[in-house]
Amino acid sequence: MSTYAKVRKALLEQHDANGQNAAHARCVCCGDHAEFKVLSTLGGRCSTCYGRYLREPRQHAALPNVASRASPRGWALRLQAREQAGETLTPLQRAMWRQALLITERSMEDSDA
Repeated sequence: MSTYAKVRKALLEQHDANGQNAAHARCVCCGDHAEFKVLSTLGGRCSTCYGRYLREPRQHAALPNVASRASPRGWALRLQAREQAGETLTPLQRAMWRQALLITERSMEDSDA
């Protein structure tokens, strides 16, 4: 059975035999060879791809509207509104919002009494 050190040494020797420097690997974006130190520092990207990554950042989804989720039972109210608007919900969704709102109504009735 090979140890990790033996396998790593064999891979490094194989890279040297192929004419590649053992201290280099491929960029995950473009596939060009770059030093391990550079790839490690820049998240697997070569300096060219990292520069492109910084200039063209990915677009993120809009943040949710927190004000509309102030109620702890807001999810149940939203499911109820969706069903009343004619959207088909799964049986589990229907049961969950009904149970959540039923508990709320019961606790409100108990507090009024």
